[in-house]
Amino acid sequence: MVSLDVNEYRPSFGRGLAIAVLGIAALGFIISLVSNPLASLRYLPILALVVTLVWAAFWWPAVIVTPAGVTIKNILRTIELPWPAIQAIDTRYALTLQTAYGQYSAWAAPAPGRAGVAQAAKTGGNSIGERVSRRYDEVRASGLLNGAKLERDRPIVRWHWPLIAAMAILLLATILTFTVL
Repeated sequence: MVSLDVNEYRPSFGRGLAIAVLGIAALGFIISLVSNPLASLRYLPILALVVTLVWAAFWWPAVIVTPAGVTIKNILRTIELPWPAIQAIDTRYALTLQTAYGQYSAWAAPAPGRAGVAQAAKTGGNSIGERVSRRYDEVRASGLLNGAKLERDRPIVRWHWPLIAAMAILLLATILTFTVL
């Protein structure tokens, strides 16, 4: 039987890192604001840029597994890949899906390092890639992919324009701040 659950996977280390960077940036800005309010404004754009980049790289990415397929939410875009399009799953370096549309890697699912492999062995935990592979095997074993045809010539791709614009604006503000002030 195929699971009808929708599961969203995000690496917990990345979320912790994003929170730590936000805390350090906020503390640094507050200390700067207290000691020299005018000069602290000069550092606000770069702090906001760093926090945004860390958030985009380590909090935002996800792998979402649904009854219909896998959605890879990377930094700049989200790609929806239906189960019939998936031909192979590789977890050697990162979760990489070989599909009828091409190859797609998930930023949220890097290959575990030695510590991650050791921790998974101790706790019986599975990586995101292993969970996706298991779900794919369930779908394939159920026969749902037998004779399945793709509805589209390309996957659905949604670009994250607000995030891209925010990063561009913060980068420009940082450059202007350090060249003008």
